[in-house]
Amino acid sequence: MAAEGEADLLDVLEGLSGLQHPGEAPTGGNDPADPTACPLLAADLTGLPPTVAFSAECDPVADDALHYCARLTAAGTPAHRILEPGLVHGYLRARHMVPRAAASFTRITAALSALANGKWPYGDLP
Repeated sequence: MAAEGEADLLDVLEGLSGLQHPGEAPTGGNDPADPTACPLLAADLTGLPPTVAFSAECDPVADDALHYCARLTAAGTPAHRILEPGLVHGYLRARHMVPRAAASFTRITAALSALANGKWPYGDLP
């Protein structure tokens, strides 16, 4: 039996077997064609609202925001991606302790406020 803080390789590999492979998106039991469930798997993204997508630089799924914004733009929807340098997946949990996370949270709330007020502060609309 492994000591606390250690794990047998087979236990680790078994635990990793449930992880998604790159290029796959979890569906959570929802229809993958539903853009609200799995936006990157949806066949059609037309008619969605203007979107600002934030991603952390050190996040394995950081490029999803880039690809999502590119697809939205191609579908005629205003989209803007903000990449937060040096931050990791789940960084918002540290917004009260990490200045970069707090600054990102401020940018997120400003983006939400602008969108809620019908404003697009990211240059000209496509």
